[in-house]
Amino acid sequence: MPKLYLAIMASLLLIIAAFLLSPDLRQTALGAYGQFIEEKNSYPGQILPYNGNTVMPLERMSVCSDYGPRPDPITNEPSFHLGVDICAGEGTAVRAVRDGNIVGIGYNHEINGNWVEIQHTDGTFTTYAHLSKIANISLEDHVGAGSVIGAVGNTGRSTGPHLHFGVKDKDGSPIDPKIYLGLEDDQNIDIPII
Repeated sequence: MPKLYLAIMASLLLIIAAFLLSPDLRQTALGAYGQFIEEKNSYPGQILPYNGNTVMPLERMSVCSDYGPRPDPITNEPSFHLGVDICAGEGTAVRAVRDGNIVGIGYNHEINGNWVEIQHTDGTFTTYAHLSKIANISLEDHVGAGSVIGAVGNTGRSTGPHLHFGVKDKDGSPIDPKIYLGLEDDQNIDIPII
């Protein structure tokens, strides 16, 4: 985190200096800052934590709303986000992150829209919400890691196309999905899957 903070501060100082000095430097500084932010928010490669049995839920991902306290995106009231929202185009394939059984599937207009919940062999649960459509799966079906279970959508209580990805431990308590996926808490994800 200190390296990231220093890099952001250095970039901001460069932009401020560029705005004061010249239009040419301004464009260079803005370009460099934009590239820095893009690189900070994404990185190439595949991450398969937990002995190679975990894949990312989307082929390419960028977290647009993190786990934890945040203003509600519709009411602006203080709330606690029990997952991460991953921005993606409507219709993007959504994949099961680990092997497991479908324990919940349905539609809820007030919250999740189309949603799927999977219980994995270690007892954890993952939830995939706001789907535009659900794959041809049913309760109690077994799905493998990487199996397509639906498509990104904008159903339910949503402000635009994205995947809400939530994780609960075996007792039903929420877990930060980035930690579950083996990612650093301050990193966004841009990872090609298998």
